[in-house]
Amino acid sequence: MAHKYKKLSPIDHVLLRPEMYVGSVESQPIQLFLLDDQHSKVEWTTADLNHGLLKIFDEIVLNAADNIHNSKRNPMTFINVTIDETTGQITVENDGAGIPLVKSKDHKLLIPEMIFGHLLTSSNYDNDPDSMSAGRHGYGAKLTNIMSQEFIVYCRTADKEVTIRWTDHMRSIDDYQVQPTNEAGNLTKITFTPDFSVFGVTKLTKDMYRILHKRILDLAAAFPSVTVSFNGTALDVGSFASYVKLFEAPASLFSAPTAPVVADGDAAPPPAELNKPFLFEVKHLRLAFIPQPQASVSRRTFAVVNGVVTYSGGTHVQAAQQILTDAVDALVAQKKKEGIIVTVNTFLRYFTTVVFLETTQPKFDSQSKVRLVSKVKFPRFPTGQLVEHLATMTFLSDASKGQMDVLNKELNALIQVSGKRRPMISTLTKLVDAASAGGSGSEIRTLIVTEGDSAKALALNSLSNEQRKYFGVFPLRGKLLNVRNNNLARLKKCKELCDLFAALGIEIGRRYTSTESLRYQRLLVMTDQDADGTHIKGLLISAFESLWPSLLQHSLGFISIFSTPLIRATTRGGDVHSFYNVQEFVAWKHDNARLASECFIKYYKGLGTSTTTEGKEYFKQMEQHLMPLQVTPSDSQVLDNVFDSDEVQWRKEWLSAAPAVEEATLDRRQKMLTIPTFVDKELIHFANAGNLRALPSAVDGLKPSQRKILWSCFRRGNANESLKVSQLSGYISEVSAFHHGEMSLQQTIIKMAQDYVGSNNINLLEPEGQFGSRQHLGSDHAAARYIFTKLSPLARLIFPKEDDELLQFVEDEGKYVEPRFYVPIIPMLLVNGSVGIGFGFACTVQMHHPLDVVTVVRRMMRKNTPTQALEGLRPWAVGYSGSVVQKTTVDEEGREVVSTTHVAMGRFTTRKVKGFPVVRVEELPWDRAIEQLRGRVAKLAEESKVLRIADYSGANHVDSDVVLAADSFASPREIEKDFLLTSNVANNAAVYNPEMVLSPLGESVESIVQWHYEQRLAMYTKRKERQLLLLNTQLKKLKSTLTFTETLRSGDLDFRKMADENALVKQCSELKLHRENDSFDYLTRRPVTYFTNNNVEKLKRDIEHCKSSIKSLESKSEVELWETDLAAFEKAFTAHEDALLLRIEADRRPVFTAPEVDNLSQQRSNEKWKFFRRKKGGSSSSSSGGAGGGAGEMVVREFVPPPLPNQPPAAAAKAQAKAQVAKFVGGVLAMVATRLQVGVVGRLLLH
Repeated sequence: MAHKYKKLSPIDHVLLRPEMYVGSVESQPIQLFLLDDQHSKVEWTTADLNHGLLKIFDEIVLNAADNIHNSKRNPMTFINVTIDETTGQITVENDGAGIPLVKSKDHKLLIPEMIFGHLLTSSNYDNDPDSMSAGRHGYGAKLTNIMSQEFIVYCRTADKEVTIRWTDHMRSIDDYQVQPTNEAGNLTKITFTPDFSVFGVTKLTKDMYRILHKRILDLAAAFPSVTVSFNGTALDVGSFASYVKLFEAPASLFSAPTAPVVADGDAAPPPAELNKPFLFEVKHLRLAFIPQPQASVSRRTFAVVNGVVTYSGGTHVQAAQQILTDAVDALVAQKKKEGIIVTVNTFLRYFTTVVFLETTQPKFDSQSKVRLVSKVKFPRFPTGQLVEHLATMTFLSDASKGQMDVLNKELNALIQVSGKRRPMISTLTKLVDAASAGGSGSEIRTLIVTEGDSAKALALNSLSNEQRKYFGVFPLRGKLLNVRNNNLARLKKCKELCDLFAALGIEIGRRYTSTESLRYQRLLVMTDQDADGTHIKGLLISAFESLWPSLLQHSLGFISIFSTPLIRATTRGGDVHSFYNVQEFVAWKHDNARLASECFIKYYKGLGTSTTTEGKEYFKQMEQHLMPLQVTPSDSQVLDNVFDSDEVQWRKEWLSAAPAVEEATLDRRQKMLTIPTFVDKELIHFANAGNLRALPSAVDGLKPSQRKILWSCFRRGNANESLKVSQLSGYISEVSAFHHGEMSLQQTIIKMAQDYVGSNNINLLEPEGQFGSRQHLGSDHAAARYIFTKLSPLARLIFPKEDDELLQFVEDEGKYVEPRFYVPIIPMLLVNGSVGIGFGFACTVQMHHPLDVVTVVRRMMRKNTPTQALEGLRPWAVGYSGSVVQKTTVDEEGREVVSTTHVAMGRFTTRKVKGFPVVRVEELPWDRAIEQLRGRVAKLAEESKVLRIADYSGANHVDSDVVLAADSFASPREIEKDFLLTSNVANNAAVYNPEMVLSPLGESVESIVQWHYEQRLAMYTKRKERQLLLLNTQLKKLKSTLTFTETLRSGDLDFRKMADENALVKQCSELKLHRENDSFDYLTRRPVTYFTNNNVEKLKRDIEHCKSSIKSLESKSEVELWETDLAAFEKAFTAHEDALLLRIEADRRPVFTAPEVDNLSQQRSNEKWKFFRRKKGGSSSSSSGGAGGGAGEMVVREFVPPPLPNQPPAAAAKAQAKAQVAKFVGGVLAMVATRLQVGVVGRLLLH
């Protein structure tokens, strides 16, 4: 085995692993800009690029370019590049500051030999903040030398010259001598012949020759003060405008303008003069946005930094693209005001962006320098001028007009708008048309849009006969499409909106300034008074403002809001007080407490709650319930901010700065509703409600629906009695005021009960039946009516019953339901993790092993900081047998940087069977479904990389044998990638803190640990106080009971001598007995049989036990009480985990031991990774290490599955016989497959 371990020289390492230094050495087809055959234009084409070969050429060229900045006393005037297309020999020479022909004092080497023939030598190690050199690491030209057959350096500096020649990949250097010379001027000349075998080719290809030619042209454009020649011909690029002209498309490809763009009387300029690039030139920055007549698949960019072509872009390209995006956004806003709908992303793909930047201390993502990563700051840009420039381009208006015309035609055909009036629409069966709809006359016809059929019924049953002449009703089902991003193609699939537009008789693409031509002159929105109803209002308003802004601006109240009461309080006398929000009701209740206590309170969450009589009252007093909507041109931006998918940051700031809910209340007494008021006073409630439903609490890790389920199960009791999920959901809806449908509630129950690896590290509900598996990540569960569940035994250990009376509860519809949040003994958000998408915020918190989380808690109890307590914590799924790798990156200085992201890595082994490599996949990352692996293998089979698969995976374990084609995979990394064996796991937390304030935390979870610790510690303080109060009260009752019993037994208390019960109460008071609820009933109502001698003795023992309990509790600190709960949980969970691991391992096949093991397995095991695997056994609480002398270190050792129980001999023999039969059958099938010569799919089916 020892011969496998080697140490390579730096040169050998470069040649063995060249991609680490120069990028890929394989030629790959990519799209890029190259000169055409006439060298007159730059074209976007496909060519075979060899990044490594380009890199070693670039290193020499960039050395010459860097010398421009170093040649201040002796300015550079030329760079000459010669490429022999036949032999591949390349020569680069330049004047300017020469290389000193002296020896280094420290290393005793001539400077040219040192910097061209010894690795890690450079003149840029001083980190000069003003340096514009692209080289930083000391590899550069040495890599070119190593990867060349011959490398020659000629230097002439200060009347001296020398020629140095290397061969054998920089291993051999010829003797040289510095000679005097009479030739004037400094000169540096590098001549080298690449070793093309290193790059997988035999000579310089035609594509690479074109690429190198274009590279020299870019160099000439980057440094116009220097004459750059290629093969003896000077490349006269001229100005930046001349260079950009090479990218321009021919004028013939642009269409003529559809309307004059100049003053009346002047001739319109030709299209080519209109569609000019926009240039911006200042010191150190040149920028061009070049229009193209056709949109590209993706945005085209070309960028150069200090002479380096950054083929993968970087921060400078992002900054330039943002400038263009801002300008196009402004143009789109202008077009929208004109009634023209355009798509920003489509317009952006009509441009090529060219960036030339000079910056100090540029930093790139790797040695290959294809992406700039250092921060850049562009000077102030004239965005207004760019917007004006874009507005004159004919192809933009044509593209938008063409796009609009096609979509408008399709949509108008779909909604069947034809003619000015339509008396009836027979195709819209759910529309109940007004009797006069589409007719003539001055009457205003109103279309009532309701949320669902029940609200439709309320409207129809409540309208008077006279109103039915002018009122139609149209119900909406479900959520509407958000058309704010101007996706008209998606609008075609939204039947609800298309039918609504047809009912109105409104045309898409037409500009309206009045409602005369419409079938209805007013749209009355009637939705439930909850968050979802508010959202529907917002989507409707957004759709009409986006498609017909002029209609809303010129027709006040075209959209009107119909409001119904949320709460009604009816007095005994029949007087009714209506309230449109909870805040109004609470204020009235506070000011009229006595009256409110006598009222019957009714909550109207949905319109279906209202009776027909109440509905008639609404429509009889319609003006009191109406709020007309007023829209101005500036409101477009307000709605963009709320509904545009690109305005996420604005929504985050909006929600973060929003006032408290009680302050954000819409005043229904207002006679007019504006868009800003609607957004800030009503739509904010939907946004907050959406976040509350989707994002967890930092303290208990639960969302409201999960908390309702847990509270209802605790309330139900009968922990050992199972109940169907469908029945349990009905019970929860009844007792917890759940308002969002039982289907979603049942899904939440199922997810809380799932226990496959990666679902829940602690499932708070027990699954009984098919609750889903790793096969489909839980989506393969049975229907709710078939499966049963009950509380997990661990639930009450995590959420102690003693806490219940100390929690703060939510009030809903006048009754208290679930707590605002529980306070578990460990932060469950870190145990089970959480994923949710809210309004403007999203949350992803990874799961961690519960015993590791216990360690974090114990460290906090030892006064560590959250950072110290979290040290060593890694994401983990209970039962997972793979590994977790902490992701690391290398910065520009070559230093290793530890990332907060981790990588979950599956497990596989390889072996050879009859000459074919076989991969046994034994584990996948916990967020990968086994079905995903099977789908991936099927795709690889189509590519002839895989021959067949034998899948032995179960509900909770992964086990698949995949037979590979010979030489289909060269490295374990390829197997990991193609078999989906790695997955990034990282945090992006957005949670509610203990004050119920939404807190975006990003990758950090320190605040979660701190908040939980503070809340749990405070809970133990409250619990201790309450328990001591209860124990002292109990002690008083016991003592009073003993005194009463002994007095009675002694004869001092004689009922026969007392006139009435008051005399008995007086006697008890004189004995100073304890009162309970201002009564002595607990003493006087006892049966006579209670006052026996045995009970006296028992009372004495109970008193001593109670005193002992009080003393024991008083002596314990809150931390000790916490430790007691943790120990009980730890013991129970360890037993739970043992049982789970035993079940998983019992389902696995035995470990295969083969005499021949493939090199891939050995190679993978020899790689240096920071693996973190859990080891079964060994409590983290017993460890002595840990941050800051904390409670213990994380368990991050090798995973060892629990041993299977000893198999009886008979069972072992039976298993062996089954294995022999399977082997025989497999051989027969393989022989048949060979004889029949079936294809890959046939072999898979046959297997």
